Amino acid sequence: MAQVFTVYNCGTGFNRDRTDELIGYLGTITAGMQAKPNSVTPQDAWMICDGPGSAPKGNNPDTRTPGSGLFRQLRGNISGHGWEHNVRDAMAIIKFIHAGSPISVINMAGWSRGAVTCHMLSNAIASDPDTRGIRINIFAADPVAGPGNRADPSKNTIPPNVQNYFAVVAEDENRKIMKPVNVGSIQSHSEDIPNQRVKVISVPGEHNSGVMRGTPLGKLVWYLAHKFLSKHGTRLNGGIQLSHIEVCECYAGIRMYMADFRNMHGSTMGALGRDGRTVNNSLSAHHFWVNDHHRSQFAKAFPVMGAAITNPSLLANGGFRLQQELTTMKNHAPWTYTVLVKLGLVTPPQNTRQGFLQQQYRG
Repeated sequence: MAQVFTVYNCGTGFNRDRTDELIGYLGTITAGMQAKPNSVTPQDAWMICDGPGSAPKGNNPDTRTPGSGLFRQLRGNISGHGWEHNVRDAMAIIKFIHAGSPISVINMAGWSRGAVTCHMLSNAIASDPDTRGIRINIFAADPVAGPGNRADPSKNTIPPNVQNYFAVVAEDENRKIMKPVNVGSIQSHSEDIPNQRVKVISVPGEHNSGVMRGTPLGKLVWYLAHKFLSKHGTRLNGGIQLSHIEVCECYAGIRMYMADFRNMHGSTMGALGRDGRTVNNSLSAHHFWVNDHHRSQFAKAFPVMGAAITNPSLLANGGFRLQQELTTMKNHAPWTYTVLVKLGLVTPPQNTRQGFLQQQYRG
């Protein structure tokens, strides 16, 4: 059985105590023994690195804290100071465990500079002769390297031993200091690397919209991270598991509050300048689809209606199956049904005798 080790990297100003944020939360539900710099065993299954410019409150023996002290906190927030320490600590732990109980797979998840720390750590693993054979999988939530770090290949590229890379990128963040890593370049470069798969999903909102608890977008991104890590061998206790219909409900919630998400551009440090992001999403202006992932999930949950939204002429052949889908949608996906009604795509029956196929439909 392949041994899997998991590394979590918190974003700037965040740490393991912030369990309302994705990376801190994942640290609370991961099974197995936690590795600590001062206490490592070959049986350890995971570790967590606090973000630059942050440290947990109180006594923290689990790891060196890159944000301890006001000066380090300021350096961490401005330049990312401390992430090199996180990479060194993680490498020391990985090499110790690997020497006693060979690691086959390392899974990583990070947000912001934490996602970039995943890039740095993967490049360090690939460069070390003792670890370069370990396969890596990365979940990167809105990777941002920050000023002065955008030209460093160790922060903005991934090595060939990364087999699966999944990035979620915010479309509406526009602070200059929050320019994301060019994941499109990572994706195009991967086409020339055997067995490397890169997937990028763009979502509305600002830098932290997808990683914080309490919104349909946050629920969606937390689910995507849970699914990615579980698929590649990280053992999680609990977490969020969604059906195709429930994923569609998350997207419907996003659509319902789209105007709010589109107005989220990042509130702090905007005085340093703003510049819109260039994010590849061919469906960003669509009246219903949020992105291609939304369209594909909808096609699995409601295949007849999904095809009809893209091509309304297919309604003529929908027949009883379409009526069944709309009934299922109304009963089990009320947000999705409500959005379709609000957009004028579906007009509810005016009486009990009228079937869904007699409704008007606007494509």
